[in-house]
Amino acid sequence: MVGIVSADPTSRRLDGVQILRGAAATAVAWHHALETSKGIGYAVSPPDWLVLSGAAGVDVFFVVSGFIMVYICARRGDVGGAGASARFLTNRARRIFPLYWCCCALFLFAMALGFFQEKTLNPSDVAASLALWPTDLRIIGISWTLSYEMYFYLIFAVSLLAQDLRGAVLGAGGAMVAITVLSNLAFDAESFIASPIVLEFVMGMAAAMAYLHGRRRWKLPGPAVLTGVAIAAIVGASIVFFAGTTHSLPGHVRFLVWGIPSVLLLAAALQMRGETSSARRLGVAIGDASYAIYLFHPLVLIVYAKAFETLPALSLMSQWVWVPVVTIGCIGVGCAVHRAIERPLAKMLSRSRVARLAVAST
Repeated sequence: MVGIVSADPTSRRLDGVQILRGAAATAVAWHHALETSKGIGYAVSPPDWLVLSGAAGVDVFFVVSGFIMVYICARRGDVGGAGASARFLTNRARRIFPLYWCCCALFLFAMALGFFQEKTLNPSDVAASLALWPTDLRIIGISWTLSYEMYFYLIFAVSLLAQDLRGAVLGAGGAMVAITVLSNLAFDAESFIASPIVLEFVMGMAAAMAYLHGRRRWKLPGPAVLTGVAIAAIVGASIVFFAGTTHSLPGHVRFLVWGIPSVLLLAAALQMRGETSSARRLGVAIGDASYAIYLFHPLVLIVYAKAFETLPALSLMSQWVWVPVVTIGCIGVGCAVHRAIERPLAKMLSRSRVARLAVAST
């Protein structure tokens, strides 16, 4: 048995969590690459459970997001009052929207060139999509997850009005549970706020509080055991609860059968020890670029599908060659976007923020 925490859990960079984020982004890219392959019409299609399992990368993201928000606030001690709420929302908006809008611009440009002919967006759809307001018609289909992220951020920001982190976590977690339960009773179970997937953020927050209170010496199996159990549970749930589509599991079971294994993966990541190696540096680099990989991988898949549409003979080749190549391509493009666009944008916004604070202090 290995302790889940160190003596001072806020004092070190969580490389394991960053590597887990990279793995989650890779899983989603793999999932969509397999779905694209099924749509192309290979002679041998991948098994549904394999295609479906990669979608659990989203659940990992949600659990990690809940964990990281609590961890950051604990590390910075930024809890209590309207100022803490405003700073949190500002930082989150700067993290989410600039790169997202860049990606939206590319998608809109692709639509203008004739791609996505089955999708018709009016100005209100575009405006709602740019604001990440929950809507059925989106510029980028995967942005539904970002709408849930913003929903979580808004609730968490309000909870930061509490005077201590424990109160903030209890407030945010209690609010999300209450909203989910009440909206299921009052509204359509398929509505945005009724989805129990948001409870994965609550799981992540609970994991963060357990991690931060490490003096209690929580004991868990080693990372290899936790990872093996989690992956087996995700795959098993994909087989048992498959409901005729490789997009997702039914919402009423997904948050449990994929959410709980995601917590186990997080616990395994938090136990990462050892010296820095080239593999570890690569994993951290992919984790750093995970948001860019997630946003931009559909553009790589458009090129993938277009190539097979232009050259039908390619579909006679094994998908087990093409899918890994395309997935690696998604990672490569995401890392390039991270270095060429995301990081410079973050630096520019950070400098402008420092300048504003300097002016305000004079």
